Amino acid sequence: MGRHFSRSETAMGELVDGELVLLNMDSGEYFGLNPTGTRIWELLGEHGDLDRVHEALVRQYAVDPERLRADLEELVADLERAGLVHETRVR
Repeated sequence: MGRHFSRSETAMGELVDGELVLLNMDSGEYFGLNPTGTRIWELLGEHGDLDRVHEALVRQYAVDPERLRADLEELVADLERAGLVHETRVR
């Protein structure tokens, strides 16, 4: 079974010139996402399941699936370290 993530309740976002600026309300730290990262953020909110997010991105972008998987995992790890998402257990 794939990994699932939820967006933090303390994460606030604002779109600025096509990029999403996230604020962790607990730490006061900002985190910026380019348009692709913004799409990942949206898909995490819709699906949470990294496999489903990956599938949607492969359909949307002309990119090597393995490279996309690595980039997706890296961004989600960065978001997790920033306290903007957390891994959830699915039964």
